[in-house]
Amino acid sequence: MGSIAGFLTAGMVLSLAAVFLLLGPFIGSNATRENVRIGAVSAEICSLPWLAEAQGYFAQEGLNVTLTSCETGVEALSALRRGQVDFATSTEYTFVLQSFTEEELRILATLATGDFTQVVTKRSRRISQPSKLRGRRIGYPFGTHSDYYLARFLALHQISPEEITTVDLAPHAQLEALERGQVDALVTSDPYVGRITRRLGSNAVSWSLRDQSFYSLLLGRAANSSDTPGRLLRALLRAEEFLQSNPAEAREIITRALKSEDSEPPWENYEFSVRLPQPLLPVMEDEARWIMETGATFEKRLPNYLHFVNASPLRRVKPSAVTLIQ
Repeated sequence: MGSIAGFLTAGMVLSLAAVFLLLGPFIGSNATRENVRIGAVSAEICSLPWLAEAQGYFAQEGLNVTLTSCETGVEALSALRRGQVDFATSTEYTFVLQSFTEEELRILATLATGDFTQVVTKRSRRISQPSKLRGRRIGYPFGTHSDYYLARFLALHQISPEEITTVDLAPHAQLEALERGQVDALVTSDPYVGRITRRLGSNAVSWSLRDQSFYSLLLGRAANSSDTPGRLLRALLRAEEFLQSNPAEAREIITRALKSEDSEPPWENYEFSVRLPQPLLPVMEDEARWIMETGATFEKRLPNYLHFVNASPLRRVKPSAVTLIQ
């Protein structure tokens, strides 16, 4: 009897294996995948989600991902707060600004760092050096990381905030405002830097803010029992690996996915890596202190940003990517 039972068990295993081989292509179909919505900034610095979707990595993790194109991290975070998306990408500054009122936000990983923001003006405005920005109108989208890094840039050049006028401008409206004389200079990020400087041609003058932001963060709500964050991160790690192994091909795929107008985005300014690094915490703390000093929040105590990090999903899929000291 024992040998017959063993034979039947082996036969059943073989049969099940055959069934899975036959059904394998259908198991990952849209009908069986989990629906996930991500608000992703449509810029090269936020390449990994777009690359993961284009390469089918999300689908291979059993996820039916809808990427909602957002102009800024502020827009993506607003969609997350309203429940229009399940995850969002943003700079660390945008997250810090929201963290004073949105205690349920959680950082799952950083996806990229880089210098991707510049002050741009026209040579005809006679702003040949940063000191000439005194008394001028500078346009940028309020509530973004440009708040903090413009303040640092002005302080570096000994310009007080009272010596300039700031104008809230959405990225898509910046070039027209500059050309019409509504502002004298812009603080703008990729991909708009390339579009604007290309349009201005030899009339363009620009300076890097040297922001080195942790852009982009992958953000979600407070942890739950779902394994969705882990599956998202596995797909993003595969996208990172593909980009590092096949940079030229990956860049072509990203350019098509983003419908980018830039023929040569400044890839050398970006570093793509799915991780949770220790330097993220002091950067956020410095930004939080600055936000409190400017009166943008009534909070007087510095948040503990370790409480805003959900490191468990990334630690499960790639332990070496988590270097936070907890």
